[in-house]
Amino acid sequence: MTSGYRSLFRYGKLLLSTAVVSLTACGSNGLSAGEETQEQQQALVTCTSFGTFHLLNQAVPATPAGELLGPDPTQASGFSPTHVITPNGFIWYTDSLSGSFSNGFWSLNLWTNHPGGFSPVFAQLGVSQPDGSGFSPIAVSSTIDVNATGTGNHRSTLSIHVLAPISLSNQRLIAKVFLQSGSGTTAPTMAYNGGVDFDTNLQTTGGCATPTVTSPVSFHLVGTAEPGVTPAGDHMRRTNTAATGFFPTRVLTPNGFIWYTEPINGSLHNGFYTLNLWTNHPGGFSPVFAQVGVSNADGSAFSPIAVSSTLDVNATGTGNHVTPLSIHVLAPVTLSSQRFVAKVFLQSGSGTTAPTMVFNGGSDFDTRLDVP
Repeated sequence: MTSGYRSLFRYGKLLLSTAVVSLTACGSNGLSAGEETQEQQQALVTCTSFGTFHLLNQAVPATPAGELLGPDPTQASGFSPTHVITPNGFIWYTDSLSGSFSNGFWSLNLWTNHPGGFSPVFAQLGVSQPDGSGFSPIAVSSTIDVNATGTGNHRSTLSIHVLAPISLSNQRLIAKVFLQSGSGTTAPTMAYNGGVDFDTNLQTTGGCATPTVTSPVSFHLVGTAEPGVTPAGDHMRRTNTAATGFFPTRVLTPNGFIWYTEPINGSLHNGFYTLNLWTNHPGGFSPVFAQVGVSNADGSAFSPIAVSSTLDVNATGTGNHVTPLSIHVLAPVTLSSQRFVAKVFLQSGSGTTAPTMVFNGGSDFDTRLDVP
């Protein structure tokens, strides 16, 4: 390790965190269950538990330039995308988060080729402001020669000792990956598809946080049940799944189906939102519409915001096709540890034919809500 990074290492091995989406308590103030107020009990379900962050090939609006460190895996496969690791390194940012994260031994599971020569790499964790400024280092991993950790395309585990918990207030967690500088080194190629084979990811010892979401943003409807909500619904995520195929599906009904984000903070612009709905060609009059709104973290107290125009998806295309449902949102939408909600319905009435919608969030049947 160079003298500069030795000093970083001595400066602060502090903390970090990750994400798999499940509601959990954000923390305890030491009160017994009987002493907790109703407001405190409500606060226990307004953050999202984080276990794994996946390094993804999605640009983040921050400087220096970097990509997304996201909670949702993909279904991608293949040795792509890639970076040839250099001493300047590459950067991945989480969403802006508010919450707390545990200390302990974190792991960055790094997929590379077999470079054929001495190839010492290391990772660094830190925190920044939402625009990437004010970077504060937290911890540096041990340095590992990935030429010696396996043959062919293989995974190397970089252990990162985070010494103390941290709290984030609308800040980004950051992971950086470097080749150690020096003569006689061979640059490895890393792969990071977040998917079923080359999933370079950051494993943490846990944390609970609420992401801040701002416009523009796309919410991809997927077939993963959203935990901790009533009425039941599926998840809306902010990254593409890379999935293919006409699955999962729902036969639309007048009762409709529901998709939720995780609890989020932020403000979404007003304007014309679009729900891009993929369906089959039902073969008869098939009027559908969408509704957006906001709920509490547990799905209660749904507050409708806007309803789309109604379109006959039998008339908008042939075969499997996309129908854009325009939703005019008149005022900005402000969320504070609340869920953004989308619902899709078949209009009730005699003589209608129920279409089958598909929503894999991927590269072909990506039913999604675009917010300008």
